[in-house]
Amino acid sequence: MYLPHVARVNSVLLDSWKRTVYATYTLQAAAEPSGLKPKLRDPEAADKAKVYIETLGGRENIKRIDACAETRLRVELADEGAIGQQALMDMGATGLMKAAEKTLHIVVGLNADQYAAEMRGQMA
Repeated sequence: MYLPHVARVNSVLLDSWKRTVYATYTLQAAAEPSGLKPKLRDPEAADKAKVYIETLGGRENIKRIDACAETRLRVELADEGAIGQQALMDMGATGLMKAAEKTLHIVVGLNADQYAAEMRGQMA
């Protein structure tokens, strides 16, 4: 048995509930989180990327470059022996880790994504 007046009441209540929930979550989402600061971008990223490419053996030696774990560059290399580990450390890398065969993680700090993007752009 269909009761149109009951369906209308349920629809009005549901619409009212949706508006309340939407308004509540919209207001909460719009609030500025306290204590969070935006990332600082490195104005010297282009120059550093150029030196990273050279230190890793040049464009021909780099198969793939990605940012990972916020602070690392993941680099797949053709020849691991062509990299200058000491030069990477002298440039400010705080650590080097071999992740897999011909894959190296370089800890460069919170601008790893910026460096990776700049390196990909220069290698294109």
